[in-house]
Amino acid sequence: GTGLLLVYLFGGMAGAWGFLALSTTTVAPMIGASGSLSAVMAFYAAFEHRKRVSFFYFVSPMRGYWGWIYLPTLIIFPLCFLPDIVGYLSTPAEFGDGIAYAAHMGGALFGLLLGFGCRYLRHTSWFKRFSDFAR
Repeated sequence: GTGLLLVYLFGGMAGAWGFLALSTTTVAPMIGASGSLSAVMAFYAAFEHRKRVSFFYFVSPMRGYWGWIYLPTLIIFPLCFLPDIVGYLSTPAEFGDGIAYAAHMGGALFGLLLGFGCRYLRHTSWFKRFSDFAR
């Protein structure tokens, strides 16, 4: 509902701020919603840390080498965001590759902090009133 929309919008702004803070001067436009999506994924991973997410793996068409595996949501964070950190650190600023890694990291940091903060405040009366409003 409204809470997801707020995480998405503010995550996009945090992604843009991360891009401005960490990127060098560039004439390439920053287009897309990847900072927002990174914020939503990181928020979910932090807030719902005990849930399991299904992943499909495929190694070979032979029986036993493909199927579903259920992993904790906190595994989402290193699987999704470690490539962004590595991409940011390994891409020369002069060349770039068209991916705003810094925007991903800014959105993810926002979502992670908000998710842990909301999880911590989950049982307070203020948070319960806000979550009723956000539905």
